[in-house]
Amino acid sequence: MKNRWNIDIEFDNRWRLGIKPGLERIGRAIFHLSPPDDTVAVSIAGTNGKGSVARFLESILTRCEVKTGLFTSPHLVSARERVLVGGASLPDVDLEGAARALGAIEDSLGFKLTGFEWIFALAAKVFWERGVDIAIFEAGLGGRLDATNAIDPDLTVITPIAMDHENVLGRTPGRIAAEKAGLIRPGKPVVLAAQVPEAMEVLQAAATRASPLLIEGRDFKWAADGASYSYEGPTLSLELDLRLPQYQYQNLSLAIAAAECLTEPAGRAGQFAEGISETNQPGRFQLLKIGTEKVLMDVAHNPHAAEALAASFEREYGSPAGILVAAKADKDLPAMLKAVSGLGAGIIVCGLPGGRGTEKLASVAGAGVTVVSDPDEAMELLLSCQGDNPALCFGSHHLVGYYVSRYENS
Repeated sequence: MKNRWNIDIEFDNRWRLGIKPGLERIGRAIFHLSPPDDTVAVSIAGTNGKGSVARFLESILTRCEVKTGLFTSPHLVSARERVLVGGASLPDVDLEGAARALGAIEDSLGFKLTGFEWIFALAAKVFWERGVDIAIFEAGLGGRLDATNAIDPDLTVITPIAMDHENVLGRTPGRIAAEKAGLIRPGKPVVLAAQVPEAMEVLQAAATRASPLLIEGRDFKWAADGASYSYEGPTLSLELDLRLPQYQYQNLSLAIAAAECLTEPAGRAGQFAEGISETNQPGRFQLLKIGTEKVLMDVAHNPHAAEALAASFEREYGSPAGILVAAKADKDLPAMLKAVSGLGAGIIVCGLPGGRGTEKLASVAGAGVTVVSDPDEAMELLLSCQGDNPALCFGSHHLVGYYVSRYENS
């Protein structure tokens, strides 16, 4: 009996092909998929917050009766999470037809797309087949040479720029910003988060012909105190009772500014508020109950994100019962640990599922840091920590996804 097609098996097989930067291959594939002229495309790039902005925007637009497609990466548990229509994932049987059509195009072109190229092209094919009004694409790595740049965006959002993937994108905020700016198109709207000066200079120069250019703090402003939130934009004002992790308010504001560009906001404040309240952010400040203990999970995986997470956790809970961290080998793990060291809790560092991420463990041992290679043993140790507040577990999507898949429904 022939095995049924499975998106996760297909994605894993293609991921083994590695990463091949550049747009020539994916550009040819997208051309042969015949993009429709009437689907609006949104690109979201930046270092941190891309996925959160995308999910806020998708939920707001859905409440405004817009048929949406949402492509995000990476996933937590299944590659199916990366391709949503109307806020919902699709079963493999609904994805297989698009995958076969994409495979036929690959055969005609004489090459196979890599993992990220393939899942992005699959998402685009599904969105176009299902006639979405607005397709939201979260960029993967960078922007200029990212596969998502094979589609011309009608609106681009750039979230805060910070140091990450320096070996590929560059070792200064300006160089990283230049890569992200590759998604900006002349004459199209651009929404920019507040940035460090070096990054903002590069992004504003790239967006001089944007129409309009909306900059956080200049063209739209927000305020939040952990229980209430206000937003003031070009065409929309909001006052909401809204409790979010502190770091999410900026992401929400970028999404609202983007939604202003994509809709007629007049008279839609109620729909915006409903979309905001209904947004699901898996792996972002997600509280899991494991046995009798509570653990807050978050995919903060670089120093800038870890600093924002630490501030949000402290504001919400105070000091955690304990802290568990894991990151890939290319991450600045010592800086991530420093970012949470002020929370006043013992820190455990572990490897990733499958034995990955153990290269730097020895270098961070000692000085109040406990090293445990196995993630299951590390979680047992974390759960043994005593305290009135939840424990904190953060870092790689692979780690958070592993624990979510094990414990979310336990």
